[in-house]
Amino acid sequence: MSARIRRHPQALLDLEHTATWLGADDAAVALRVLDAVERTVRWLAAHPELGRARELRHAWLRGVRSFPVGGFEKHLVLYRPVADGIEVLRVRHGARDLLEEPDDSPER
Repeated sequence: MSARIRRHPQALLDLEHTATWLGADDAAVALRVLDAVERTVRWLAAHPELGRARELRHAWLRGVRSFPVGGFEKHLVLYRPVADGIEVLRVRHGARDLLEEPDDSPER
């Protein structure tokens, strides 16, 4: 049985923004980043403990791990291991604020 991948709506928005920004000059780049994120997420679902454990202060981020996107290492998948796979919370550039809460975070 394959591991389950749950994607938080904010992670999907992050991907949309990243693909739009990277693809502004070259649409092929946008497709490559989306493919790279999907490969990384599938790998993490099968190996959820690989990512770096993060000590983040926001309650909704407890237990979060991060892992760089293959081929786009400055971008990080922020995820939480769950019983049957992973929950992808964000896909962020490492220079951005990893603590920024999404508009629909459970804390609100």
